[in-house]
Amino acid sequence: MSYPALLTQRCTIEDYASTPDDYGQPTKTWADTATLVPCLLEPTKGVEFELGKQVVVANYTLFLLANQTISERSRVVLDSVTYEVLLVKRVRTPRSEHHRECYVEVAR
Repeated sequence: MSYPALLTQRCTIEDYASTPDDYGQPTKTWADTATLVPCLLEPTKGVEFELGKQVVVANYTLFLLANQTISERSRVVLDSVTYEVLLVKRVRTPRSEHHRECYVEVAR
């Protein structure tokens, strides 16, 4: 079975944008940057890694195609649940980039 065939779910990727409010203060907004993105969300056993000076724990891994644009400033909506992207890992074969693994947590 090919890797794209394993990505049986569809998600929406949103990116952070800052826009000024009526008083000129930045407000956090999210805009859809990709919809119906092939993906697969799998639970993990609490992958720990350092993010700046914090140690964070990812409870899920989101698998995407190699050419999908996503960053640590993105979030993902899947089945009406929003997940914050903590880390994007590019997985390579000896010849090319194979896929992306994103460590995510449910947004609070």
